[in-house]
Amino acid sequence: MSGELNLHTTSGLTVKAIVWELEDAVATGRRWNGSAMVVPSDSIDDAGWATGMVACAELLTKTDGTGTGTYVGTFPAGITAARRYRIEFYSGASPTPGQAVIDTQELDWGGSSLSRVRDEVERLYGISRWPITGGAPIFALEGNDNGRGTWPSIVWDGSSTWVLYYTATVSGKLAIRRRTSTDGKTSWSAGATVLEGTTAEWDSAGLWSPVVWREGAGDWRMLYTAKQPDTDIAVGYATSADGITWTKEATNPVMSPTLTWERNSNEVTGVIKISSTYYMWYTTLRTASHQPSYDRKIGYATSTDLITWTKAGNPVFGDVDNLSHRQPFLGYYAGSPFRNGASGNYYLLVSVYGANSDYSRAELWESFEPTFDSAFRRRVATIQTASNDGVSYPERDLDFYSPATDDITRSTWTATSGEIRIYAGVNHNAVWSTALFTKPTIADALRWVPAIQEPILDVLPHTRWDQSAAAVSGGARTITITVDDGTTALESARVRVTQGAETYELSTNASGQAVFALDDATWTVAITKPLFTFTNTTLIVSADASQTYSMTSIAVPASNPGRVTGFIYTYDEDGAVAVGVVVSLQAAKFPGKGLSLDTAVRTSTSDANGLVTFTNLFAGTTYRMRRGSDRDWVSAKIPVTASGTIELDNVLGADD
Repeated sequence: MSGELNLHTTSGLTVKAIVWELEDAVATGRRWNGSAMVVPSDSIDDAGWATGMVACAELLTKTDGTGTGTYVGTFPAGITAARRYRIEFYSGASPTPGQAVIDTQELDWGGSSLSRVRDEVERLYGISRWPITGGAPIFALEGNDNGRGTWPSIVWDGSSTWVLYYTATVSGKLAIRRRTSTDGKTSWSAGATVLEGTTAEWDSAGLWSPVVWREGAGDWRMLYTAKQPDTDIAVGYATSADGITWTKEATNPVMSPTLTWERNSNEVTGVIKISSTYYMWYTTLRTASHQPSYDRKIGYATSTDLITWTKAGNPVFGDVDNLSHRQPFLGYYAGSPFRNGASGNYYLLVSVYGANSDYSRAELWESFEPTFDSAFRRRVATIQTASNDGVSYPERDLDFYSPATDDITRSTWTATSGEIRIYAGVNHNAVWSTALFTKPTIADALRWVPAIQEPILDVLPHTRWDQSAAAVSGGARTITITVDDGTTALESARVRVTQGAETYELSTNASGQAVFALDDATWTVAITKPLFTFTNTTLIVSADASQTYSMTSIAVPASNPGRVTGFIYTYDEDGAVAVGVVVSLQAAKFPGKGLSLDTAVRTSTSDANGLVTFTNLFAGTTYRMRRGSDRDWVSAKIPVTASGTIELDNVLGADD
């Protein structure tokens, strides 16, 4: 890095740096005064304070609305002694002694070039190591764990106890055990086995990686991974009234590998419930017979009953982009979701594995929609890395993460008093254990840590990602926007306000409200919600204000009693509403008895809103759909519990 100083912080500042001399990381008390390293006079505001400052110019400003910039300065050429120095960065044209430091770095100067100590290297690559409780596993392995206590799932019992489910080795096979704790950190009960493979059944070779939660009092659920010898790895489902005695679903496995990229492996790693739909994240598992390389991938599937699952199709996280990681990391693994509040952004914890090795790092990703489409996500930070030194915990693998949220919506942290806790499976010196990563608040956990050495790219140019607009946009006015249908508040409507290059977007809460912090200007307001329309309008901001906007509902054709109306919107290649698009639908699988359904192909054409509807669909039936006539059909399952009007699965296609 030659003699360059650099700092990544809030844009728009005037930044100055002071250079202090260190000896074996201990301050010598000497400071650069512009011509020499000297011990300051008794009056710390002596002339050397100002003359020794190094100006740092802002060279790069990230244009995604996050308000961050990169500042660069030159290490003083007059400093020739090869040793370690501490750099203190201050804000302001004329910083004063005693002023708060905005950042501190320790650098090793070799006489002609600077090198960074470990903390600074990690800063460059966007690494923000979350504290590990005790710097060690949260519980010691006991004899019945047989050398393994890992891949955890944490559950709050709704009263006073944390319940931890984890994978151990029982009778030579992987099985699921259970421990309890009142603090959820270091005081744990002895382990007890709660679920094992069944002889001659699909899970006879062992089961692992539980994802457990409570739907309510006396209603515990579990998804887990299992296999038979030399067969596919698949997902099972079990229920319990007390979290101790479990009953396996009779139709297990509930999801098995069916897609080429899955490589004969579906391994569940995380679940979140949004409204009445479960989103299950799963991954491919490297095995010698099925996956000889480390091209691990992550996908998701949805369900309303935890038994019938619809896969998204292609992997959401596939081969790692070496340009952005600057290392040969070749696989994503172990996605686990949570959310910042009931109407906030979505977050996904993932592991990134190294090429031809087990060394990995834990990354936190963010999106304002739950499927983490590649166009609508960004990496927030690397929150932990394997030390790869044979000493520091964790030394090797990091995977399988479980957030200690209050319930399956994964959106609140009341039981932890607001502390963010992530339980993780780690491999330290060939022993698999459970670690706990923590941050004191959600704001600390979600703070973006940019990787300076990565290209500064706009994923969504000029779009605010942070859900708490009042906290991040910095506008002078508090603007509360309420969305209704003329009578009733509308939840989950997307409100976007735009002025020049600035754009902020939020979802309305249960009261139909979204709160922005905006500067004085004329803003364009756009609102979207399925089966509603809204004509964009302008909002003049000059003071704190509240504004209500009403959306117009779209009338959809009613179905016969006991039937369902399905709908889908069509867009062109530029993202604009497409009118006159023909979508085809055909019944493919019709479960039950006593009925016969015609398999003739039905068509429907998109209206002026781009809306396509199909009436009189049968709940529980699987249909296939396509747009145009030259594309493959895609599956669309109507949930057994569906009624009224529902959104159909996404479909790609080229118009005829």
